[in-house]
Amino acid sequence: MFPHYNYGGNSEYYIFVCGHCKNEKRVRKMPYTGNMCTYWSDGRIEACNDWQISYMQRCPHCGNYYFVDINEAERGFGSEPLDDGRVDIEEYAAVCSDREFMESLPPEVMSYLFMQYVQQYNDTYRRASQAEEEKKATYEQSRMFTEAVLFLTEFCRIPEILIADLYRQAGMFRKCLEYAADNYNRIKEEDLETLDRTRLLAIQGETAPFIIKREDMK
Repeated sequence: MFPHYNYGGNSEYYIFVCGHCKNEKRVRKMPYTGNMCTYWSDGRIEACNDWQISYMQRCPHCGNYYFVDINEAERGFGSEPLDDGRVDIEEYAAVCSDREFMESLPPEVMSYLFMQYVQQYNDTYRRASQAEEEKKATYEQSRMFTEAVLFLTEFCRIPEILIADLYRQAGMFRKCLEYAADNYNRIKEEDLETLDRTRLLAIQGETAPFIIKREDMK
């Protein structure tokens, strides 16, 4: 688990309510840190620090997982210690590997969880700004990454440019190159440069996600 922080003074926070036991969890609202929005090739969009708050939360009271919408969450203001609202790779792996639980979910929620797993995996092991160099993924985590990519590319309606790069990130380099070639004419003109980079990285055997662009949010 990520640590809980007491930042001192008063902080604005979200109030999330567990759908199972109805107890509250208070999660610190991350401060606005700038005007740049960063787009990654695995679909991660970093706008301000609130992107780090997971839409899947684990209840500290009953231990169950539930889903939240920070745009609809009640807010508060106080000085008590607050949860940081993040879910780590071990927790995502535990949830995504629970087949009975996953198959009980609507397809769109399954898609969300698998995409979150892919992005959290990359955050933990690959994304240069966050990955711990000495930390290596376990065999089961890597296997789950491949399973998540196969589900997303075969059963979800996601952009072709994302499908090609997910194949590359899973180490399916031939599949990536074949898919890119077969779907080249379907790619939007503004995305062709990104596709060309995906193809080059596949040829080089690289699996890490890359930054597509940064935009000023002003």
